Amino acid sequence: VLEVLYIFVFAANMEASIDEMRVLYKIMTRRNLLESLFCAACAMEVSYAAGFYTLAAMALWTRWPKHYQLLSNWAMVGMVIMILYSYLDKFNLPLFFLRFLGYIYARYLQTL
Repeated sequence: VLEVLYIFVFAANMEASIDEMRVLYKIMTRRNLLESLFCAACAMEVSYAAGFYTLAAMALWTRWPKHYQLLSNWAMVGMVIMILYSYLDKFNLPLFFLRFLGYIYARYLQTL
C-alpha cells in the first residue's frame, strides 16, 4: 500500500518537483529534459515494484532459497534506487526502511 501511495504522490507532484529542480539546478533549464527524467524515474519505480512483488510471491509460493536470494538482491537494488532518488528530491525514508527490512528478512529466510 505504501508503494502505491508513493508512486501516486510521485506522479501527482511531478510538475511541482520539476519546477523545484529547475530552481535548484540552474544548469538544467530545459523543462522537457526534466520531464523525461521524472517520467523515466516514475516508470522505473512502477517496474521495480511489479518485479519486487512478483519475486516476493514466487519466493513465498516455492520457498526455495534461490528465490529468497533473488528477492534480497532485488530489495538491495531498490535501496540503491531510493538513494539515487535523493538527487531528484524524491527520497522516502519509510519506503527505504521497508525495503531494508525486506532485504534482511529475505536473507534470513534464505538461510533456513
